Amino acid sequence: MDAFAIAPRRAAARALVVAASVALVTSVLALGGIGAGRAAAQVPADVRFSTQPLGVTVGGGLKTGEPNVAWPVQPVVTLTGDWDSAYAYTVTLQIDPSSPNAGGPGHLACTGGTTRDMFNGSAAFFGCRIDAVGTAYQLLATITGTTASGVALPAMQVSSLAFDIAGGIPPLAPAIRFTTQPLGATVGGPRPSAFAGRSWSIQPVVSVVDQTGSVVTSDNQTIILLSISDGAPVTGGPGNLSCASGTVLAVHDGVAAFTGCSIDAPGTAYELTASTYASGSLRVLFDESLDFDVRGGALGARATFTTQPLGAIYGGDVPSAPSGSLWVAPPVVSILDSAGRLVRNDYSTVVTLSIDSQSPPGGTLACAGGISQRVSAGVAAFDGCQVTGPGTGYVLRASARSGRSSLVYDLSLPFTIASVPSGLTIAPSAFTVAPNELLTLVGTLSGDRAAGQSVVFQRQQPGDAGWVDLGTGQTSASGVATLTIDPLFTATYRAVFNGAAGVAAAVSSSSTVAVQAVVTLAPSAPRTVKKGTAITYTARVTPVPAASATVLFLFYTYVGGAWTYSTSTSVPVDASGVATLAWTWGTAGRWYAIATAPTTAYYAQGSSRTVRVTVR
Repeated sequence: MDAFAIAPRRAAARALVVAASVALVTSVLALGGIGAGRAAAQVPADVRFSTQPLGVTVGGGLKTGEPNVAWPVQPVVTLTGDWDSAYAYTVTLQIDPSSPNAGGPGHLACTGGTTRDMFNGSAAFFGCRIDAVGTAYQLLATITGTTASGVALPAMQVSSLAFDIAGGIPPLAPAIRFTTQPLGATVGGPRPSAFAGRSWSIQPVVSVVDQTGSVVTSDNQTIILLSISDGAPVTGGPGNLSCASGTVLAVHDGVAAFTGCSIDAPGTAYELTASTYASGSLRVLFDESLDFDVRGGALGARATFTTQPLGAIYGGDVPSAPSGSLWVAPPVVSILDSAGRLVRNDYSTVVTLSIDSQSPPGGTLACAGGISQRVSAGVAAFDGCQVTGPGTGYVLRASARSGRSSLVYDLSLPFTIASVPSGLTIAPSAFTVAPNELLTLVGTLSGDRAAGQSVVFQRQQPGDAGWVDLGTGQTSASGVATLTIDPLFTATYRAVFNGAAGVAAAVSSSSTVAVQAVVTLAPSAPRTVKKGTAITYTARVTPVPAASATVLFLFYTYVGGAWTYSTSTSVPVDASGVATLAWTWGTAGRWYAIATAPTTAYYAQGSSRTVRVTVR
């Protein structure tokens, strides 16, 4: 149909709209005085679009928008005449069911939602757009009014002037759509809600779709960014969006499935925006979700993997490491409060790693500093971790407990431990030893003629210039050679087979064994002192570090039936391994002190026993 045929049809459509609007207002006026307490109060004498969508005007030129692009002029619905201010008015926009004349069907979305309260008889909408091409679209505004006592006006409706949605979408990336809305929101359904800081029961999924609405399954390159829409929420907030998967995902088979998403602040009519990265001449595509609410409420403190084992990421490939080899990315576990913030004053929670029961059987987890760590400023950073025993689908469990508080835990993403190819392996008798505790290194040579061969054991520790030979062991009939040593500091060990006639040389992977620091703490005064008494606390660290190190003195007080962290101070360790702290007790109460030697290149973290004192 050409433009000359379309123009009369649009003019006729607009005339019908105006006539229908007049008829509607006339029928409403016939209802008479509804406003209680007002002698001459009437229902609204006029309901109209004071600003038409896209700025269209009666008798003006045709206005055209693009699919899924917010209009430059947004609609405003206004009450005029003798309207009763005793009523609270609400306006809901939708696409008029009789439109468009061609194209469509489309979906209307507005930032902050398609329902708004009127203020002084007016409601302005923001970010409105329609996602499908069509001619002679119209909006239908439905107005309702209710008094504080629940008296309701009959619903009133008015239609906008007509406008078009036209234009194409680049064929390589036609559009993106929320194919699963946050919290499972549905068009026309009730607005769903979730508690602040809690992961949603239904997570958003964004897909790349073609012009027929089908998912472009060949797309594995488009990158989707998820954010809270401008202007959202309508009330409450501002909130921060976080997702366990991250808020930036590359699509897989045309789909970006976000996981673990939550918002940390209550608010009404939150809305998410999904957008794409683009470069060169490619346009940025976007879609906005349906509305949802975030209610008050919070989680308790919790542990979470802030660095996954082997650097695993949500939506990424499952990482793998050889059995018995050190991980390139050891796990980090953080303690978060109810709003998802790091608990930076936590120095008492102990985090323990273990292999979860859903993992393959037979695996052994070890970390250089031990599988239990006391957090520092809310963070437990593990080091030198490895799993011995091949298998697919390993999952770690991080369990955290502080004093008598309940146990909380988090499960890691899965990872794989691969079988070690035939060759040479090394296995220490322990991964953490005390000072002066003997350690046995076990090297196993596999393959033909593995028996009766010489295996050299080597070490690297602070101060060594490269690998240092420790000694040689002869392999048994099963290819096993051993060497027993007395470690001084934390060190990395490996086994080396230099080869023999008909047997290729081999070098094992390395294994780190930590020497656990032993810390003793001695006060210069008895357990009961007067306020204002100065006490010297002496901490002694073994082994004595060969370079600068510190001791962290931590103080706790007994308040409300529980020991509570109060303060801490760090003191250098001298050349004999001693750190002293002069401390004046200025506050009465029950206290205890503890000294911790943080993990260094020389030893793994160690803590003294607690020393209690009563200050009177």
